Amino acid sequence: MNLTPELENLRQLLTNDEESNQRLGVQLAQGMQVPFGFLPYLVDTTFKKYLCLEAEFIDPLFFVHDLNIHSLELQEPPRALCHLAQLKVLKMHNNRLKHLGTEVTTLKQLNRLHIDSNLLTNLQGIGQLYQLRHLYAHFNHLGTIEGIGALKKLETLYLNNNYLHHLPDEVEQLSQLKMLDLSTNQLRLIPNAITGWQQLEELNLSRNRIRGISTHIGYLKQLKVLKLSNNMFIEFPEGLTQLTRLKELHINYNNIEQLPKTIGNLRQLTTLDLGENKLQQLPESIGNLQKLKTLDLGDNRLEKLPNSLAKLTQLEHLQIQSNRLQGLPKGIEKLQQLKRITLLGNQIPAETKLQLARQLPNAAIH
Repeated sequence: MNLTPELENLRQLLTNDEESNQRLGVQLAQGMQVPFGFLPYLVDTTFKKYLCLEAEFIDPLFFVHDLNIHSLELQEPPRALCHLAQLKVLKMHNNRLKHLGTEVTTLKQLNRLHIDSNLLTNLQGIGQLYQLRHLYAHFNHLGTIEGIGALKKLETLYLNNNYLHHLPDEVEQLSQLKMLDLSTNQLRLIPNAITGWQQLEELNLSRNRIRGISTHIGYLKQLKVLKLSNNMFIEFPEGLTQLTRLKELHINYNNIEQLPKTIGNLRQLTTLDLGENKLQQLPESIGNLQKLKTLDLGDNRLEKLPNSLAKLTQLEHLQIQSNRLQGLPKGIEKLQQLKRITLLGNQIPAETKLQLARQLPNAAIH
């Protein structure tokens, strides 16, 4: 495109590294008849997109589908947002927003919304964004998520680090969810409404106040990763043993005293973290978990380990530190894939450790 001297001067302002020059360039462009082919100079960086939005200079933004206005200390969404109906991705994280307002909730084509690290206490109007597939609302002050049930296409939902005390029944309608993070909230109970999450593959409920989970969790047949660390479980939730596709289970830092025999049903597990509980013994059925690569039993009250542990021939990392063990199970030398085993804080004789070191020369033994 051949530029007039006036447009060439404007182009030089807009492509200058100094933000003050770019700001001046946007102001000048707003008062000119800028040809269509020149518009990319006004929206080729995040900062210039924001300058156009701030100045309510809409024309250059008509073909923008991805808008990033994070970390700008915004206390409310820019008014001109409501004119960008074509937006599919909006990133407003790390601001000081207290509400979404109609500026955001009128963007019917939004596919992805980042509103994390703000000051939001609710998601009022969120249900109008019915095309939304990915919502990042973590690190806010959310005490309620009313309206979220209308987001029937939602696949990814981050609500961690908020102030949620309960989940509304409408969450059952989120039938397309694949990833849900609710960690670091104030949840005490996980309701039967979870049965609607038939496509869920990863669920993080760590760092809450949960004492029990409905047996309906067994309906989540696609679940592969489940994190329940740092809660208030006394009993191992029986419903978990129905999750036959589960690959990772983290339920450390609780108060669980025993495991059910049905733990052996979780034959696809590769990671099982049971550290920092009150386990006194393990069922022999734990030997059924023959795909395990990582097993953490540290900081419990175990006095002995079942001989079936020797069946876990794929095991690479075994943590059994800080228990009450005086010996090791028969056949542990068969675990030739072990790369690391932690024994500290037990009463295992030094001779036993030396013998194990000879039998497992490729394992780091601590």
